[in-house]
Amino acid sequence: HDISNLQLGREESFKFRLQSILMQTKLEQLLMALDGKELRELHRFLQSSFLNERPEVLPLLNYLKKLPDSGPFPDRETIARELYPDRSVTDLQIRRLMSYLLKGIEKYLIWQEMTADPMQMDLHLLRAYRKRHFAKGFQSVQKRIEDRLNQQGKGDETYHYNWYSFHQEKYNFKV
Repeated sequence: HDISNLQLGREESFKFRLQSILMQTKLEQLLMALDGKELRELHRFLQSSFLNERPEVLPLLNYLKKLPDSGPFPDRETIARELYPDRSVTDLQIRRLMSYLLKGIEKYLIWQEMTADPMQMDLHLLRAYRKRHFAKGFQSVQKRIEDRLNQQGKGDETYHYNWYSFHQEKYNFKV
């Protein structure tokens, strides 16, 4: 019984270490995929207490942004020494900090995608108005979407997706 628990503990420890390594790699790859403008925007995004509940990720982002593009990604011990030279932090605290930064970057990417397409923004607004039974706002956005759909070409998959989403909201709207 004790041996099986020990074996299970090793497997869980291995899975946890492997997951940590994968998260670091994902964080590294994601940061490398962002250009300078996006990194500046990400910094502003993470500065907002409304959009980011973890302000402690900003020093980590600033540190990682200063690293050269080539070269290895720093290990967690190096990050801990650089960010907290006067105090002791655990590996778990650094892993959490890196995880929080990864989640912040993912939120930023979601926000970036949502705000890049005015049609998608209007469809989200239409849905919000529908859920709140705000008929006047719904009708205003409905007209704007109809105009956009009429201006779009009817051949591509984006048009058909937007048309479907729009008509689904119209169908679900109950005055």
